[in-house]
Amino acid sequence: IEGVWFDITERKQAEEALRLTQFSVDHEAHAVYWVGEDGRILYANEAARQDLGYSMDEMLSLTILDINPDYSPDQWAAQWNRLKEKGSYTFEGRNTAKDGRDFPVEVTSNYLEFNGKEYVLGFVRDITDRREMQEKLRQGQKMEAVGQLASGVAHDFNNILTVIMGNASLLVEAAADPETRRRLSNVEKAALSGAKTVERLQDFARRRADRPMGRID
Repeated sequence: IEGVWFDITERKQAEEALRLTQFSVDHEAHAVYWVGEDGRILYANEAARQDLGYSMDEMLSLTILDINPDYSPDQWAAQWNRLKEKGSYTFEGRNTAKDGRDFPVEVTSNYLEFNGKEYVLGFVRDITDRREMQEKLRQGQKMEAVGQLASGVAHDFNNILTVIMGNASLLVEAAADPETRRRLSNVEKAALSGAKTVERLQDFARRRADRPMGRID
């Protein structure tokens, strides 16, 4: 019996490469989605399911509108057309998990056409930590500005108080009337109290200047 032998080495290599690609996508650290033109989710990797708290079956019953609260049908259609024109772009938005929790994300969308069908391949990164760091930086910059303002106010106020205390001291010594001396002495005491407030402002300004940018504790 004669037979026909085929070398299937290349086919085996191709199948192995395909399995490796699928495995890599399934275990990618960030969320990966395949989405159809109608917005229906066609595939979501393990990271995407963990981020949102859905099973694969649940994910495949959803559309992009279900997980992105910023999209309406018209907005999705507009984005699809924009993506077809540009091919790929990155933007920031929000995702909504199964438990209702919203979290900020960075999305890189890629338009692909395969076997006559159109898809969006999306890579989604949870940027909660990045947003928190940005907010801390903004708060640190605000506090730095407050420190600079406090330093300026303290400097100006100190100059005014120096004049008041100097003149009050001279007038107390020159005043013959006891009541006048008492009142001038009260002015001098009030100025000294103000000087202590200036010292506190200056101390606050120094602490702000010595604190690293972004640290707000």
